[in-house]
Amino acid sequence: MARTHRIPTFCLLLASCFFLPLPSAHASSQPVSLASQNVRYSLDLVESSDGSTTDATGSMTYSVRRTCTAWETVQKLEIQSTTRKHGPEFMLSDYVASESLDGRHLTFRTQERVNGRILQTVSGQAQLNRDGSGSVTYDRPLAKKLSLPAGTMFPMAHTGALISAAMASQNELTTPLFDGTLPDGAQDSYATLVGWTTTPSPSSLPSLRALPTGHIHVAYYDRSQQDMIPTYTIGMHSYANGVVDRLDLDFGDFRMNGILRALELPPEPTCAHPPETISRVTP
Repeated sequence: MARTHRIPTFCLLLASCFFLPLPSAHASSQPVSLASQNVRYSLDLVESSDGSTTDATGSMTYSVRRTCTAWETVQKLEIQSTTRKHGPEFMLSDYVASESLDGRHLTFRTQERVNGRILQTVSGQAQLNRDGSGSVTYDRPLAKKLSLPAGTMFPMAHTGALISAAMASQNELTTPLFDGTLPDGAQDSYATLVGWTTTPSPSSLPSLRALPTGHIHVAYYDRSQQDMIPTYTIGMHSYANGVVDRLDLDFGDFRMNGILRALELPPEPTCAHPPETISRVTP
């Protein structure tokens, strides 16, 4: 492979079932209802920017379940590609994370393989203060501790903030993001929220046809670099409840489209206390 195609994590929210409190730094945003879900996407090659990738297909499965204390996430992405330099390749990316409901604690593990060979494993835990600053302690690939800048968000809180901003008629959101897929701390993210309308396409799934819909495009940047070229980007066609039925994944040297093929909404847990009263993580 010419390079490792790092697979960004993201949350695809499928129903309006309960309230996710956002970090205090985003307290002015509207509250967002998220749901547990199991989804599957098919992936197909759109283009190869440098012509090095001649074919690519794949699939992505994504499962997120709310417990009474955290969001439990499992994501697996598989890509079969053919490159002019290396021939057939099979890439597998596995991601497992647990994010507290208050968005202030994250445990994570990411592993990437190419043709059965492990390229990298990243694991550890991270904590945020009320202003979004905090730290991440890595177990792998190297044991170390790094600071996280003020305003940092974890994946589920970030997704909630994106939907909240779109529903509040904002057209952009900029914040540091830490998801546990990189060994060097947070990255910068810049999201544009465009084309939101109250008249969805009639081809939408029946449960979505009455919901506002629009596009979310997120670009991710290496904080150690000074240029304005993103390391990768994600485009999503999303509904007001967070359902995403189409994806555009740009890995730099090639792009893939993702189409929703299956979805399931698991039952939500019955908790002794509502999410708002769950004890906050102490930094």
